[in-house]
Amino acid sequence: MNLHKTLDGTGIQAAHVGIDSSIGVSVIPGVEAAKPEQIAPLYWELHTTKRDEAELVFHLDAEGFPRT
Repeated sequence: MNLHKTLDGTGIQAAHVGIDSSIGVSVIPGVEAAKPEQIAPLYWELHTTKRDEAELVFHLDAEGFPRT
């Protein structure tokens, strides 16, 4: 997050997407795994509309739907 602050105003963005889920294959019985196409929009948001944010976190809700 310090790199994000250091680069502020330079036109360069340093950001992180935390992924609170397994991807593709569930590793915990009964817990949904995320699909890459569910996670990808967070990267796009950081790149296009949330350039002032240093971090977004991806979660699946109890029904297996993405929530941020």
